[in-house]
Amino acid sequence: MVIINTYSGVSIIITGMHFRKLLMKVVIFLHVWRQGGFMIEAFIYILIFWATIAMVSSMIDLRKYNIEVYPFVLSFKTKRLNTFINKISTKYVSVWRKIWTVGVVISLCLMVFAVYLLIDNLVASFESRPITPVAPLIPGITITGYTLIYALLGITITAISHELAHGIAAGSEGLRVKSTGLIVIGVLFGAFVELDDREVKKLSPKRRLYVFSAGSASNVVIAFLFLALIATFPLIISPIYNTSPTGVVVVELVSDGPAYKAGITKGDVITHINNTPINGVNDLNKILSRTSPNDTVVVSTLRGNFTVRLSPCPRNSSRGYLGVYVFDYYSSRVPLLESILTPLFPYHIYETLLWTFMISFSVALFNMLPIPPFDGDRLLASILEAFNIRKNIRNYVRVTVACICTILLLLNIIFTFMSFGIVIFS
Repeated sequence: MVIINTYSGVSIIITGMHFRKLLMKVVIFLHVWRQGGFMIEAFIYILIFWATIAMVSSMIDLRKYNIEVYPFVLSFKTKRLNTFINKISTKYVSVWRKIWTVGVVISLCLMVFAVYLLIDNLVASFESRPITPVAPLIPGITITGYTLIYALLGITITAISHELAHGIAAGSEGLRVKSTGLIVIGVLFGAFVELDDREVKKLSPKRRLYVFSAGSASNVVIAFLFLALIATFPLIISPIYNTSPTGVVVVELVSDGPAYKAGITKGDVITHINNTPINGVNDLNKILSRTSPNDTVVVSTLRGNFTVRLSPCPRNSSRGYLGVYVFDYYSSRVPLLESILTPLFPYHIYETLLWTFMISFSVALFNMLPIPPFDGDRLLASILEAFNIRKNIRNYVRVTVACICTILLLLNIIFTFMSFGIVIFS
């Protein structure tokens, strides 16, 4: 039995993307000693969850429902999608093979790029250059709150597209999909496609490349599709919202910050500062860049005016600081709809698009690392076999490369922890 990508969506590594909008998120970097209580509480909830699952499985034979339970592992298998996958994969086989050929090229580029990023990140840490955080995304622990909802939608889209691509690629090569399913390991979860081991081994190395590269290739396509949606965001929401921002909406406040103390709340729409119109985030930044600590400004919102005494900006002590995280405010063409959905709704849409892009691209990238059980390891094995390299040498190369890449990945995670502490997205 061969399981293709049991980790898909299970172990997602997020790389810090340098997006201006992402800087508005509440990304909290705390060291372990400050997180002790939270981690213990999360661990208790996890134990309660798995104890409940164990108790239910002892009372009910879940295997009748295609559910299997092991210590800290829960899986669900189904054959209901087999017909659909086989039907779509056997149509236009020659077209699918051309697509998967492109997918192999994309995946090889991803493999090289992923290794390069890990090496460059380590070099940057020794050269005192800014490093890109590399951290595991663990639902409920390193990612919580609204961000967890955005990420779960992104994980779902990423996992479905990833596994569907594997299934279609396998079917177009004459392989029989035994089952598809979902899996939970500890606090991590994802999807998988189960293939027959003997059938996979009968394929030529070239045709195996099609199957193993399909998942990451599809994730890249999904990632750039969502990147296009982000780039045209005003157009996407134009049926319901005006396309030009007429203010900024407060998405979060710094606790005990100037705006918080003045009475400004999450969801408030800032339209003016000192009677100067604010038509987006850039306008707000320009105005604040001309202020100094202890300056008093009048912040006009749709809810009323607030007098705020600015504090020193953490990044530039000579500049005034309002203490808010904001997003462009798009007024609704249907005022009643805005009163129901609140002015934050476009922000939630944007964040969902952004997280789906980041997760899909991150999975595509790190899935191509030549480390078991990632697809990159299978891809490397098929390439080595295609060049008729002796089996003992192939195994030596695979183990060596896997060890090097594992060390690189672990060092990146360790250096991220040393630089930022535990990275929590909230």
